[in-house]
Amino acid sequence: MVTLSLVCSNECIQHKTFHRYTVRAKRGTAQSVRDSKSKGSQPKSAGATLRRYNEAALEEDIAKLLLEWKKYIHEAMAVFVRVPAHGCTSFFTGPLQKDDPRLRNIPLITRRPTLKEVKRVHQVCVSNL
Repeated sequence: MVTLSLVCSNECIQHKTFHRYTVRAKRGTAQSVRDSKSKGSQPKSAGATLRRYNEAALEEDIAKLLLEWKKYIHEAMAVFVRVPAHGCTSFFTGPLQKDDPRLRNIPLITRRPTLKEVKRVHQVCVSNL
């Protein structure tokens, strides 16, 4: 599950949440993390195949949305992100780059990525600028 939001002056301009089955049950890790640990002997189950497909589709959806929001991203004075280590490569292509000085890690524990959580995190992050 991924959420992307554009917030300006405490008002949400754009918001999009993607729901994809990518995390292994009872393990809490993405399929790509499991695959990278077992070189050559990746699971061949239907669930593993579905999770791989969904990870690729999720990366594609994020890249497409970031390109659509390119104008807003370039105008932003700060960009707050929470990206797992295995998702960094796909997230920082296109309008966002890892070395962008506007990028800031979210300095607190986040919950399920929903609009309500985005608003809560925004309030905390903006008050610390």
